[in-house]
Amino acid sequence: MRRTVASAAIVAAIVQTSLAVVSAAKPPSPSDQTNLVCSASSANANYPQESTAQWRITSRSIPDAQTWSGHHVPQDILVAGEATFIGYYDADQRLALAYRPNPGAQWATYRVPGSAAKVGWDSHNGIELGLDSKGRLHVAANMHLDELRYWRMTRSGDLSSLRRVETMVSSAREQQVTYPQFLNTASGELIFRYRNGGSGDGQDYLNVYRPESGTWESLLSTPLFDGSGEDENYNAYYNLSEEPNADGYYEVTWMWRRTPDASTNSRLSYMRSKDLRNWETASGKPISLPVTYGTDGVVVDDVAEQGGLLNGTERLTTDESGRPLVVYYKYAADGSHQLFASRFRAGEWKQKRLTNWRGAADFSGIGTIQVPISLGTIDRLESGDLRVDFRCSGAEPRARSLVLDGRTLRTMAETAIPSNGLPAEVTRILETKPKTAYGVLNTEERNDRAMTAFFWQSQGVNGDQPFRTTPRPLPIRVYDLEPVSASAPVRHLRTHLEQEGYRLTWSKPADSGGRPVQHYLIEVSNDGGLTWQETARPAKPGALIPYESGTDVQELTFRVTPVTQYSPGASLTTIAPPIGEAVQSTPWRTIVFLCIITLPLIATRLLLRKRRRTE
Repeated sequence: MRRTVASAAIVAAIVQTSLAVVSAAKPPSPSDQTNLVCSASSANANYPQESTAQWRITSRSIPDAQTWSGHHVPQDILVAGEATFIGYYDADQRLALAYRPNPGAQWATYRVPGSAAKVGWDSHNGIELGLDSKGRLHVAANMHLDELRYWRMTRSGDLSSLRRVETMVSSAREQQVTYPQFLNTASGELIFRYRNGGSGDGQDYLNVYRPESGTWESLLSTPLFDGSGEDENYNAYYNLSEEPNADGYYEVTWMWRRTPDASTNSRLSYMRSKDLRNWETASGKPISLPVTYGTDGVVVDDVAEQGGLLNGTERLTTDESGRPLVVYYKYAADGSHQLFASRFRAGEWKQKRLTNWRGAADFSGIGTIQVPISLGTIDRLESGDLRVDFRCSGAEPRARSLVLDGRTLRTMAETAIPSNGLPAEVTRILETKPKTAYGVLNTEERNDRAMTAFFWQSQGVNGDQPFRTTPRPLPIRVYDLEPVSASAPVRHLRTHLEQEGYRLTWSKPADSGGRPVQHYLIEVSNDGGLTWQETARPAKPGALIPYESGTDVQELTFRVTPVTQYSPGASLTTIAPPIGEAVQSTPWRTIVFLCIITLPLIATRLLLRKRRRTE
C-alpha cells in the first residue's frame, strides 16, 4: 500500500500552463484570495485518538548521496517481496535507478543515458515505476506533453539491462504524453495509463502488458476518457484507485478542464469497474466508452468553472454502509473555500458542507501552481466515524483532523492530526542554503511486519521555471522498519499557555504492558506533524516547554510518547495555541495568587464599611 506525505508549507498541485481566462461561478474577491483562514469548524478538540502502530528502524541506508534538490519533481519507490526499486533524479538532473534484492543488501545504481532522461524545471515530469509478472522493471518518466519516454528491463534484477522503448502501442497517440501510471491488477496484469494531448484537449488511454511476448496492447477499443466536443473541448483529470475496494471495484473520480487554466476545472464525477474494461455508475448502470463531458449518471457535484475545484485533490472513501463518499473543496455560495462531502445514497449524490473557513484561494494561473490547501487520506475509525486530515497554509497555517459522524457526516470534532508512529529521524529535514524545506515521504508496507520508507527533500515548485539559486545535492534516504509492541498511550493530554512557555499535562498510561515507564519523549512539530524534533524527556507526567525567542511559528503540535525499558508506547498529539495568546493572557497561577491576596482585603474593607454604617 503506497502513501505519500509532503512536508511543505505550501503544497504543489500539478497544473498545466495557460493564458486562458474564463468566468462562471462566483470567484473569490482579491482580498479573500490572500486571506484564506481555515478557521475551526468545531469547538470540540478532544475526540479520543485511536492508537496507531509504532514503528522502529531496523536498518537505514543511502542509495545515492548526491541527488537533485533544485526543485520539486515526483520520484518513486517500488517494493516487491524483498526487492526494492527507487527512481530518482541525480545531481545532474538525470533519471537514475537504485535497486537492492533485499533490505540488507548493497544498493546498485544506474544512470539512464540519453537526452530523454534529462529533466528540466517542469514539476510535472515525475517518475513512475512498474513491475511485470516476470520481475522486470518498467519505467516511465520526464514527460509533460512529450513523446513517450519509457524504458524496461530485459533481465530481472539487472539495471544495466534497461532499454528504451520508443513506441508502446501506437506512435500516433504517444506524441504528447503526460501523467503516466503503472497499475498491477488483482489478476496479475500490468496496466499503463496516460494522457495524450494537452490540458483541455486530451484523451486518456489504458494499455495492458503481455509478458510472454514482451509487448503492449490496448486494453480498450477506445480511449477511457475523450473530451472532444462539437462546441468545446475538455480533458479529464482523474484519480484511479490502485487496489479494488471491499466489493471488488476499481474506482475513479475525476473532473473536467476546458482550458489549461486550472480555474476551468468543473463537474466532479465518479465511476467504477471490476476489470477496468467494463465501467458503471454508482447505481450500477453500464457506461458506454469513451466517457465524455456529457456522459449520464456519473456527476457527483456539478461545480461550474471557476468554482474552486482543483484537479487531483479530491479524496474517495466509503460511508458506514459501503457507499462511495467523496471529500473535496470548492467555493461555497458566498465565495469562500470550504470542504464538502458528497455520497451516493437513495440513487443520487448528496452534498454536505463540512467546514467554516474564511476567505478563498485563487487557482487561476500558469505552470505548476502553489496551493494553500491539501487533503490527506480519509480513515474510518473503530467507532465508525471518519477522520479527514487537512493542511492549510493560508493567512493562519493549520493542520487538523476533522472527525465526521459516520452516519450523518456532521463535523463532531477538530483535533490534532494523530501521529504516524514513525521515528523523527525518518522525516528530519537537512539544513541547506537556500532552504529545501519540501520533503516527501513515501512508505510501502512489505507485509504486516515490515515497512520501507523513502524520504527526500528539495526546493518547492516555481511555476516550472528555474530558481535563481539551487542548493547542494542531497541524499535520498531509505529506512526499513518493523512494528513494535506498544503499550497504551498517555491519557488526558493537554497544552496550556503560561508566561514562561507551554505547559503540557497528562496522566500515566492506563496499561504499560507490565513494563514501567522509564521516561516520556516529548517532540515538537511546526508543520502539523510532518517532521518532529525532540524537546524534552521528563521522568514524570508533565513538562514546561519554553518559548523559542524570536519564533514566528503561529502553531505547534506536540507529541508525547511513553517509553518503557523495551520500546516506546503509542503516541498522542496535541495542538498548542499561538504564542501571542500567552502575552495577552494572565497565567492561571498568577490569577490564583492574586485571588488569595486580594479577596481577604476586599472582605475586610466591606466589613469595615458595614460597621461604620451600623455606628
